[in-house]
Amino acid sequence: MSDGVNASSSSSSSSSIRPLSCELSILNDANGSAVWKSGGTMVMASCHGPTAPRQAQTLVSTVDDNNNYSGIPGNHNNNVLVQVLLPGSLRHSSEWEVFLTNVLSGCVRSEACPPDSIIQIVLQIQSDDGSVLAACVHASVSALMDASIEINYLPVAINCVIFAGKKKHSLVLDPTLAQEEQDDAGLLTLVVVHLAGEGGRNRKNDSISSGSSSSSKMGGLWTSGIRAGPEQILQCWKIAKDASAAVTTFWRMALNHKHQHHAKTLFSG
Repeated sequence: MSDGVNASSSSSSSSSIRPLSCELSILNDANGSAVWKSGGTMVMASCHGPTAPRQAQTLVSTVDDNNNYSGIPGNHNNNVLVQVLLPGSLRHSSEWEVFLTNVLSGCVRSEACPPDSIIQIVLQIQSDDGSVLAACVHASVSALMDASIEINYLPVAINCVIFAGKKKHSLVLDPTLAQEEQDDAGLLTLVVVHLAGEGGRNRKNDSISSGSSSSSKMGGLWTSGIRAGPEQILQCWKIAKDASAAVTTFWRMALNHKHQHHAKTLFSG
C-alpha cells in the first residue's frame, strides 16, 4: 500500500453532516484511489482507466420505475462511460450502480478522454453506519480526482431521512443506519451539482482547488420508502444545497493537502 494522503473535518451538529475524512492514493494497482469516511460509514474506491471499450455506449438522463432521477448535465459527444461496480450482496446494488454510473459519467470532461472510452470505478463498503450512497458518490469522485481525471462539475450527494409522523414530518440530515432502519423512515439521496462560474470548466479540477464562484442545480435523486409530499422534498433540497458547501470545502482541503504532500516528496532531497 502506498503512502496515503489524509484530510479530515471534525465539525458536526444535529443539523449538519457527520465528520468527514478522506485518504487518497492508497492503492498501487489503480490510476486513482480513495477511502471516504462519513461518521461510521467508510467506502473505498479504486479508479481504472480511461480504457478503450468493446463497443460504444450511449448515455441518457433516466428516470427508473421508482421515479429516481439520474440527470447528466454536460457534454457527452465522446460518450465517456464511468462504469461503477458494487458488491452484489449489497441491498439496492444494481439500481445504485445505474444511478452512480449516470451521475459520474456526466461529470467527467469527455473532451479530455479518448472517444467512447470507459473509466471503471470499483467500490467496497468497508463499514455501513448509514448514508452509504452519498459516501459512494464522494469516494468515487475522490478517486477520479486522484487519477487526475478532468471534470466538468462537482457532484455532491446528501442523504436525508424523512420520518412520516401522524401530524407532521420530521427530517434528519446524513442519517445513521439505526435512523434509516426505523419503520416510518423514508430515504432520500440528492445530488447537488456545483457548476463552475464564468470563465470555463474545471480544467484539471482548478476551480475546486482555487474556490472559484459556482452555481448549483439538481443532478440526481434516489428515493426509497418516501411518503412525504413535494413540500418536504423541496425542504430536503434546500437543506442539501446548503450542506453541500461543507463537502466542497472539505474536498478543496483534501486536494490542497495532497498537492502539499507531493511537493514535499518531490523536493525533500
